[in-house]
Amino acid sequence: MQLAVTTGNNRVAWQIPALPNGPYARVNAFDDWFHTTELGLAAARKLDDTVGEGFLLWSLTMAYRQIHRLDKAQETGQQALQLFRRIGHPRGEALSSNLLAIVSLLARNIDTAHNYLDEAENLAGNHNYADIIALVIINRSWAYMESDRYQEAYDYTTSTLELVRASGNKNSASIEPLVNLMRAAHGLGRYNEAAHWAEIVLPISPTKSFDGYVLNLYGDIQRDRGDPESALITYHRAAGIHRQFGDRNKLAEVLDATGIAYTLLGRFDEAAHFHLEAIELYRSVDSKWGTAIALDHLARASVDLSKHEDAARHWNEALTMIGDFDDPVATTLRDSIGLSLQQLTSPDQRSAQQDDT
Repeated sequence: MQLAVTTGNNRVAWQIPALPNGPYARVNAFDDWFHTTELGLAAARKLDDTVGEGFLLWSLTMAYRQIHRLDKAQETGQQALQLFRRIGHPRGEALSSNLLAIVSLLARNIDTAHNYLDEAENLAGNHNYADIIALVIINRSWAYMESDRYQEAYDYTTSTLELVRASGNKNSASIEPLVNLMRAAHGLGRYNEAAHWAEIVLPISPTKSFDGYVLNLYGDIQRDRGDPESALITYHRAAGIHRQFGDRNKLAEVLDATGIAYTLLGRFDEAAHFHLEAIELYRSVDSKWGTAIALDHLARASVDLSKHEDAARHWNEALTMIGDFDDPVATTLRDSIGLSLQQLTSPDQRSAQQDDT
């Protein structure tokens, strides 16, 4: 890559970093990923190669998504989408719409995500892009689950499984539908089935970083089916992978989940410690939703530790964090926190606090 730039071979200089699912994407080598993509963008622009420019903007969006810089991912994703529309490149447009749907899901803009998925699905259907249709199906199922529509996600995934398998997209066909079935079964409370899917997925995971993601989910399943000790072992494995790849958002998720497992074991000080670590990491990637979730968990651990003023402070901050979210899950969380604050300040609770002191 550097040799191509030095020798002025601009076409090679942009083509290397534009490879979809290339080496940097597989190992989350973020510094190299950003550096080579920026060099490639400059080379494509020197050649006035708008297709190359579009796919490099798409690659940048992928990288920003991976480090949870959703503002930058939205910016570069929109640039890619508008460029592909301008030059009449339907495949690039469909891929960009699908990727912007993922960014929207991570930002909990669920309706916007569905709109992008509709755009991608229409383009892919009109041009027979079977691989992109498979991606849309997988992300549509994810979107259903983000709204707690687990049965709909499960039924949709099973009904489209053969279509995804026939797409030729290796990872999508063999792994990601199974992950969605695992998540949906978990959400429906069918923990043994969810564990079954996890145990199928883990041996065929395509990358170590994907292992970490699945281990996060598997730990949640173990915890929720009454085995927090095993969950802690799984979470520890996942955390090691996320640290290795520098994935602060996924590390925050697993540390927060670790705190919940410690709460189930009655080890409230340790629970609070892990929730605090998770909050710090979520703040570092500007994840208001993640921060709010972890603050809610920290507040509950604080109540268990009889630190009621701390709990109230954490819950009130969480309410501030979720003020801009209006999806059903956010509404449920807002109502739950409101009820918890009300109970915390009820006469019976105040009497209990005085007894504790």
